[in-house]
Amino acid sequence: MSPLLGDVHSFERGFIDRVSRVLTQEIERINDHLPRETRTLKELLGMREPKVLTRAGDELIMDRRELELLADMVPAQHHDKLRLPIVILRMIEMGEGVYMICGGDLEAKV
Repeated sequence: MSPLLGDVHSFERGFIDRVSRVLTQEIERINDHLPRETRTLKELLGMREPKVLTRAGDELIMDRRELELLADMVPAQHHDKLRLPIVILRMIEMGEGVYMICGGDLEAKV
């Protein structure tokens, strides 16, 4: 391989690596609002200010009245199993109107 072609391949690899890093950072940035953690309904109801942290480190404060309404709807034996917030992801690659619920069977039923 000529030295010139080696430089071109090296440039292409470097360019692809840079683009890949930028895309990865952008994907992480647009997902910063998603929760880093989840808590059980029981934990959240026991907190003075019910909240979880986002991936960006911000606080996602939950409405206590909504949590209490949910607690009235969900049998008490599930309060320590139901994890919140429930994240619903739009699955664009699977077609229009397709969504996925992150969590288990209990979160899907709620």
